Amino acid sequence: MRSRVAEAAALLLTLTLTATASVASQGDRSHEFQRCLSSCTTDNCGTEHIDDGVVHTTHALPLVLRATFWSCTDDCKYHCTHRITNDAYARVHQLKQHAWHRARYVLPTPADSEQQRLDERSPADRRAEAARIVAAELAQLAPVQKEMVQFYGKWVFIRFLGLQEPFSVLFSALNLREHLIAFYKLRRDVPDAYPLKLVYILHALVSVNAWTWSAVFHSRDKPLTERLDYFSAASVLLSGLFFTICRLFRLEPGSRAFSTLLRSFAAVFLVHCVYLSIGRFDYGYNILACLFVAAVHEMLWFAFSFRPALFSPANPLLERYHSNRAAYRASKPHTSNIASASVSGGGAANGNITPLMMATTSSSSPLPAPAASPAATYKGHSPS
Repeated sequence: MRSRVAEAAALLLTLTLTATASVASQGDRSHEFQRCLSSCTTDNCGTEHIDDGVVHTTHALPLVLRATFWSCTDDCKYHCTHRITNDAYARVHQLKQHAWHRARYVLPTPADSEQQRLDERSPADRRAEAARIVAAELAQLAPVQKEMVQFYGKWVFIRFLGLQEPFSVLFSALNLREHLIAFYKLRRDVPDAYPLKLVYILHALVSVNAWTWSAVFHSRDKPLTERLDYFSAASVLLSGLFFTICRLFRLEPGSRAFSTLLRSFAAVFLVHCVYLSIGRFDYGYNILACLFVAAVHEMLWFAFSFRPALFSPANPLLERYHSNRAAYRASKPHTSNIASASVSGGGAANGNITPLMMATTSSSSPLPAPAASPAATYKGHSPS
């Protein structure tokens, strides 16, 4: 039964990742862009290599572009976005110059001389007239003809070494480095007796995976890399909420409550990915879902900070939890500054996710004094 469920989940995940998304913006739908793209691909991507003067690209892609999986059509799209944007700025600049020259003069009348017309208009009047003329001219133009617009859901970017968004790639790589450091610290410094060591390590790995795909997506925006970036970002938020619930309510791996919670979160994540893969990608829903998970995560930690006693229920698992923590302290009494990858806020967002340093400090004595009972030890105090 479990093997069939796993096979069905794998099939749904495969269909999710291979489905194509349809993302269009007014820039790539415009006649100007389509004309430029058609001309560029005809001139450069075919065998004739005819230059009609619309846009110029190199016939052979440089090695750095081929190494980052740029095709001839992709290169034409990149150049056409810049061509259309530059033409819009040049058109607006030219309109403003013409409007200023027209505003310097009033429509002539038989009784007025040119000098009279110039003397009667103040600089403020001429500026107001020029602004009126510019506004009237711009109102007749489409947005793509007068301002920067989005193409394929993104603003115009300047690539570097084949990377579409070099600064985003850099910041994603730096976040990836910090989460890798946290992962190795968790494996090295946290003893196996610690109840939630496995949960923290898995969350660190989920974060490493998310920042890896973030760097890949900002390097080359493809339907597959976009989905992997959005889905991995959602997985980090769910993973952070999962380990928060386990930490605050003391749910150990292997317990029935832990298994139930894990299956519930896995089902939520799978449904989330499948829904976003059906039809048009719902960016609005994705943002709201991520914000909701992040808000619940933060509210739990705020509640724990102000009322830790709320998360100390009497249950059969409490005694085992406390004994494991006592063994952890006895085996490593001076452990501190243990890094655990966690989430703060929402991302995508492009939202950003940062590592949370959780310090565990023990007593200065070699071993902690034995407590009369776990309940007496933890009564009125938050678990360290």
